[in-house]
Amino acid sequence: MEKAEAFDILQGVPIGNNDLLISHLQFADDTMVFCRPKVENLSIAKRVLRCFQLISGLKINFNKSRVIGIGVDNQTWRRGVENIDCRIGEIPFVYLELPIGAKQNSVRMWNPIIEKFEARLARWKAKVLIIGGRVTLLRSVLTSLLIFGG
Repeated sequence: MEKAEAFDILQGVPIGNNDLLISHLQFADDTMVFCRPKVENLSIAKRVLRCFQLISGLKINFNKSRVIGIGVDNQTWRRGVENIDCRIGEIPFVYLELPIGAKQNSVRMWNPIIEKFEARLARWKAKVLIIGGRVTLLRSVLTSLLIFGG
């Protein structure tokens, strides 16, 4: 991705007011690619990912991949997505059990996370633990929610 940017083949998207461009983020075995909303950028991004496949020997499952267009013409965008054999995604979406693009202050958004947290805590006898044990238990449950997502 960085080489594609360096050769001006693919441009990232501007973030904030500091002229910061972001082209990709990687988390464990997931990669998010950010590019300007042009159909040809979808094909270029897929070519870059195919080069990664060839070099690394790893396989990218494009059928599981989603393309989310923000502020683009849906009809044109759909044609571009069909050309690269990916699915169309929408905002908001859930990633690692956390809602992305949803209203952060919405109680409904946090309910699934709160329910999982309560279910995990219910398995323990939290009432018989001393305060230090309760804090350790809470940290453990929160950490496992982030790592395992449920």
